[in-house]
Formats: sequence, C-alpha cells, structure tokens
Amino acid sequence: MRQDWHRLIAQLKDRGIEGPHIERLRAHLNTEEQQLHLEQELKAEIALALGRAEAKVIAAILTVTLADAELDSATDPESRAERIAQRERRRREAIEARQDYKIHREAVGLRRNKHIDALFPIPPPRSD
Repeated sequence: MRQDWHRLIAQLKDRGIEGPHIERLRAHLNTEEQQLHLEQELKAEIALALGRAEAKVIAAILTVTLADAELDSATDPESRAERIAQRERRRREAIEARQDYKIHREAVGLRRNKHIDALFPIPPPRSD
C-alpha cells in the first residue's frame, strides 16, 4: 500500500496537480519528518502531564494551608480534634502528590529531584 502512495503522488505530480493533501501525504511518507513530528508531540504531552502533576502538588499543599486556617479557627476540643485529623489526611495527600510528581519526572528521564522537596515543602504535622 505504501508503494501505491508513492506512485499516487508521482502520478499527481506528473499531471501538475498539487494541494495540501498531497503535501500531507508526502510528509507522512518522509520518516524523518514523521519522527520529528512525533517527538515534538510527545514532548508537548510530557510537558502538559508534568504541569498537571505539579499543579496537583501545589493544590494539595494549599489544602493543607486551608486546613491550618480551619484548625486555627476551631474553638471546642471536639472540633479541633476533627480538624487536626482532617489536616493530617490532607498533609498525607500532599506528600503523596509530591512523591507522584517525583516519580513522574523520573519516568520521563528527569533524574535530578533533590530540589523538589525544597521547592514544594509540606507543612509539618500538628497535634495542637
């Protein structure tokens, strides 16, 4: 079938017929161009996925910040105990999101992750 495509393009060229579909098929048959296009598409998808993973970490850390504010505003012991437990759950989610981000980075070849903990610090546990 692929040879038929080459023959089709040659026939169209011989008759002086040009157009966007011919150029697209010609580009498709050019393996170097295909590889370049695929690499660009993969890099874009990787960047988008890493961006989403980073946003998940940031959002998770911000939920801990919100839980801190809710804990600080609680006055009765029962409410405070519930909010401490809720904050700790959110904190664990933030730790998990940051770890997932590190794994994601390593999966795409970004091996230097020592700075991630400093870039996305997780608030320490609270028991007050």
